[in-house]
Amino acid sequence: MLLLGSNSGGSIGIRPILPAEGLGSGDSALTLVLRVVYPTGNNTQPSQFASALSLDSPGTHSSGQAEELIQWGVVQRVRTPHHKLLGLLVGCLLFGCGESQPSPRVIRLVSFRQSEQTGVFLNETLVFHFSAELDRSSVTRSSISIESMDGFRARGGLEVQGANLLFTPKAPLLADFSDAGLLPGKRYRVSVTGFPSPDGVRGHSGEPLRQTYVRFFETIDVRTESGPRFEDRSPDRAYPLQLETLELRPFDPIRLRCGEPVDPSTLFPEDFLLQHAESLEPIPLRVDLFGNDENGATIELRPVDSEGQLRALPANSIWLWMDPSLSRLRDFGGHPVLPVWLANPAAGRLEVTDLDEWENKGSYVESFLDTRRSSPEQVAESAGTARWSDGVVTIRFPAAAGSGGDGRVALRGDESRSDIHAIELDVAEGEVARLTGKGPVILRSQGRMTIDGSLRRDVEGKQTQAEELGLVEYSDWHRWTNEREEWAISGMEFEEGESLSSWLDRAKKLDLPWTVIVAGGDLVIRGQVWLDGPLLLVSGGRILASGEIRARPGQLWTFPEPLASWSPIMPRLASLALDAPKLNPLREPLTWTIKSTPPPSPFGLKSWRLVGVHSEERGGSIRIGYLGELHDAGSVKIIGPVDRPELLEDCDTIRLRIDLTMAAGGLATEWDPPILDTVELAWEEIVLKR
Repeated sequence: MLLLGSNSGGSIGIRPILPAEGLGSGDSALTLVLRVVYPTGNNTQPSQFASALSLDSPGTHSSGQAEELIQWGVVQRVRTPHHKLLGLLVGCLLFGCGESQPSPRVIRLVSFRQSEQTGVFLNETLVFHFSAELDRSSVTRSSISIESMDGFRARGGLEVQGANLLFTPKAPLLADFSDAGLLPGKRYRVSVTGFPSPDGVRGHSGEPLRQTYVRFFETIDVRTESGPRFEDRSPDRAYPLQLETLELRPFDPIRLRCGEPVDPSTLFPEDFLLQHAESLEPIPLRVDLFGNDENGATIELRPVDSEGQLRALPANSIWLWMDPSLSRLRDFGGHPVLPVWLANPAAGRLEVTDLDEWENKGSYVESFLDTRRSSPEQVAESAGTARWSDGVVTIRFPAAAGSGGDGRVALRGDESRSDIHAIELDVAEGEVARLTGKGPVILRSQGRMTIDGSLRRDVEGKQTQAEELGLVEYSDWHRWTNEREEWAISGMEFEEGESLSSWLDRAKKLDLPWTVIVAGGDLVIRGQVWLDGPLLLVSGGRILASGEIRARPGQLWTFPEPLASWSPIMPRLASLALDAPKLNPLREPLTWTIKSTPPPSPFGLKSWRLVGVHSEERGGSIRIGYLGELHDAGSVKIIGPVDRPELLEDCDTIRLRIDLTMAAGGLATEWDPPILDTVELAWEEIVLKR
């Protein structure tokens, strides 16, 4: 037996066991008996130097992990290749014999306050206590994962306080709590990554976390629980509402400020009464919760017309009131939130700038509700087209657009890969790329995908047969293939409510020869896509297809519908949900862009002004450019884009250019794209002097 001494008074014994001793033989393995003996209180961890070994637990011969299998004074059997034995001996020498080597140290997760708790509040701070101070740089979205069992990642902020780690969930703005940091009625899995991961949590002095810890908790179910949904940090009362200002311009929102967050499910527009000060005629309102966090809540009130469209505040004086007996607004503890001017109703009187100062002025609010107001114009320098829908402009990026791990890909010649993850992918004009992979072939691009050349796939020789017969024209090819029903490949059906990612998983398991093209940005087909099997085209932006698509009748699917007219065959719309990624997968920053058409304003030179922008940048950024149009003798001159509409003083009309940008994430940050809600513009007519 080889016996190694330790400067801390312990010993490590290693003795080889021959195959004849009953432990079996391996091609290049040596069986050892390892005995580790340390005095009580010694902090050296044998698993530190044995973690690279495959250990057999006592009485068995199956390979397992080394962590925690070596015990003080316990004989263990180890099977290891010769080269690992050398590593073991070197490790032993470094551990036991080095005079200047410090003992290895680790930190532990001592407690997680919410572990196995049920009914956790939606804003409750999650508290982790470790055995030593933490290295702040090691606490990331990769090392701390908080995710519901059905795949929703918790949103909020991480904060290190010495040996404590706090996660504060994002407070919701929406009445159904669907944007809350912790969603109601969910079971969450908490993973704190430790050794042996290189990206795990570390101590202040670099000590690794002893192991990866996994814990669970459940949030309160608001459908079945009638009590409080939130943790209230002012349990005895609610802070009152205060008016942010008493002087407003016609297009300013009325802002109310509360010193603590409010329950968004208790915010109702009919609980606020806005009236003309003289006639007491009520003014319909739209009410939005603009901000809601531990620093307080901001509520915005805006007048609307009978169709719900935003309009200007009336001139002169208006009066705002809340009836304390009818108001339902509550703080997180369920206490009524009432105006600070409750004892003096006259304090709710607001003054609006006289419209005489804005003579000949027009205004327009772009609410992004009418998709016809979006321009079909492409912006070639952008990754794709931003989504203009449901009253907002945002980014629609499918998780299936991939990791971008293959970089920028230019397809040409034979391509045998069956799943390509590109940052950008193209088939250049004049190039022919043939997909030779078996089963499902998936082409993914995080940004734009452009096919200017020819992309072909010959699944069962049908493409080749058609070419040999000289069926170059699509009409001949279509008629010839349509007569052969046995060529149809089944399985393109989509289950109700199925996501694109889950459908792709199913496609791989069935191993049918489908071709799937997924672009996170725009999918532009100006060349040819010729296939004799089923084809699915997916774009997070737009599908712009002016080229030629050959596919079996009934086996060409797209999402969304193509913007350009399709020739020579119309596709079917795939009934799939484009599920977004949980973490930002982008390898480099990408921008999605969309332009508006001119607002409905009369022609004539104008002085333009920006009244306000309502947006949330979240995990990205928003830039709004303004394009002026000057009409002269039947031609249109485009000016801009510029950063401020005031610079377009002599233009007849104005258009918006909206750029939404996401930085590279590398799966280290949440996928949380920006949202643009409204842009308000105003103008004055310019009268030219003769």
